[in-house]
Amino acid sequence: CLHCLRNVGLGLPHFECSSCNSIFNAKCFKASKAEVINGNFYCRSCKYSISKKYNPFKVIIDNEDETTDPYLQKMSDILESCKSYTTQSLNNEISPILADDLSMLFQNIDGNRTNFDSFNTEIDRIAGKFQVIGLAETNVG
Repeated sequence: CLHCLRNVGLGLPHFECSSCNSIFNAKCFKASKAEVINGNFYCRSCKYSISKKYNPFKVIIDNEDETTDPYLQKMSDILESCKSYTTQSLNNEISPILADDLSMLFQNIDGNRTNFDSFNTEIDRIAGKFQVIGLAETNVG
């Protein structure tokens, strides 16, 4: 075990980091500061290099048999293939599109009063300008 430095006995509960393949005793999970991200185990060293993805369909699909709804599978696949972008890589990707096509941005601002200035700062960092911007506020009331 990389955390307690004891042997991991055959048949004893353990987990393996999905990135570096280090093995840990299951009882060391919490103390090792490992984390489950996107359904996989990651050790303390590797967990910071993994992008967390929100995919509520993965649990449903993983627990079903071959009769999985194809629409749920498609939505899960789309969410699993999402990418993270730096400002520079996003600008490189969308600049040609913003110049020629109708451009829209939709954002769940999650607290208009507290997050609007941050949202404006992020929009200013994008090289092109969107013709339509839609904002959703889920924290009302």
